[in-house]
Amino acid sequence: MFSSLFKGKSTNAKQLDENPPQCALCKFAKPITLTDEFLCQFSGVVKSQHNCKKYAYNLLLHEAKRKRQVDVDSFTPDDFSID
Repeated sequence: MFSSLFKGKSTNAKQLDENPPQCALCKFAKPITLTDEFLCQFSGVVKSQHNCKKYAYNLLLHEAKRKRQVDVDSFTPDDFSID
C-alpha cells in the first residue's frame, strides 16, 4: 500500500504498519505551536495526518511504547520445572 512512497529504500512491512506515513513523523515537517498542523518544507502548512512523496521517517519523533511490567510474584517454582 505504501510501497510507492519508499522506492529504493528497504523498509520493513511491520514498521509501515506501526508507523504509516504522516507529517507528524516526517523529518521535513516542523510542528506549528498551539495547532495540530505542521510546516512542511515541500507542501507548506499541512495537517498532521498528511503525507506526500517526499516523506522521510524521523526515528527521533516516534514515541516508543513502554515495556509492560512482569508481575514476578505470580510465578511459582513449579512454573520453571521441566517435570
